[in-house]
Amino acid sequence: MTTINLHQQQHQQEPQEKLSFRAANGGFFFSLGILIFTLLGLAGLKVAMSTIGKQNEVLAGNIQRETESLSGLSDLQRIVDVQKRLGYIKSNLEISGGAVSRVQMTQVLDHLGAAIDTGIVIASFKLENADTVSLTFNANNFSDASRQIVSLKNSDYFTGVSLTKISRGEKSVACDITMKIKQ
Repeated sequence: MTTINLHQQQHQQEPQEKLSFRAANGGFFFSLGILIFTLLGLAGLKVAMSTIGKQNEVLAGNIQRETESLSGLSDLQRIVDVQKRLGYIKSNLEISGGAVSRVQMTQVLDHLGAAIDTGIVIASFKLENADTVSLTFNANNFSDASRQIVSLKNSDYFTGVSLTKISRGEKSVACDITMKIKQ
């Protein structure tokens, strides 16, 4: 007859129960450690954000003070600036009897528009001293640029047309011209 020793089987189950209990304890402590680490990280972020927020407010205040000091012109500087602007405006206006009789800028632009050929693009325009015009235009090729210069020289409104710079780009020719307005 065969005998079965049941006592040995109980000894084998006991270490597995201890192993299972240890694994459960290890998982619990690992999860608890992650939770504590996360809470500490969030607390650190809150402290850092409040510190950065205070520094940001101080910096915004400094920027506002510096902006006010830069834009805060003295009364004398403001008066000079207004007088300079009024001088530019008066140079473009003809005033007779306290009323504006003509706006010179619109006439300049009208005559310039009539003198510009098709296919020419004006890149910049500047009216200097109420009688000198500087402009930069772009043409498709040198032939179009030369036709435009001749057109401006033949204009009844402009005189002293001179080419100051010409440069060839990838797709266009840029010309800088200065000219005077006939009085």
